[in-house]
Amino acid sequence: MIPGMVLPLGTPCKSQWVSGGIDRISQRIALAEPKVAAAIDGIKARSPHATVLLVNYLAGLPEVGCWLYVPILNEDMPWLREKLVELNRMLARVARAKGARLVDTFSGSQGHDACKLPGTNWIEGLLPVSTTPLGLMVPFHPNQLGANYQAGTVLRALGVGG
Repeated sequence: MIPGMVLPLGTPCKSQWVSGGIDRISQRIALAEPKVAAAIDGIKARSPHATVLLVNYLAGLPEVGCWLYVPILNEDMPWLREKLVELNRMLARVARAKGARLVDTFSGSQGHDACKLPGTNWIEGLLPVSTTPLGLMVPFHPNQLGANYQAGTVLRALGVGG
């Protein structure tokens, strides 16, 4: 690709975030790690007998793109998904180091990403309207099905639900 050239479907975002071998998203994930750890320390200091759960992110992006339905270039989708996996790895590290319990919502949400059709997707795509239920949504966030799955997973982690 010619530098500065805009492709008909857009410009890959990876090239805007990775330069000279430095991935700025990975840097931001690394910078967030001590902040998450400090938040858990703060909770434990204020509530020493609390059960601290750290909930990771749903598998919101597939391994391959679905352009037109979710306008992310095919070459960006695997990279963006890897950033999500990297973020979840960081959360798991912090949970282990700080004695919090990781609630894994990523593994069980495979196959319910933003590229799936309504009723199967637990994460909404770019358009801020959901059909499960019908209403406004925040792009790339859980819809009601995803929120229900996350809540059920947290309840099961606490031993409160089936």
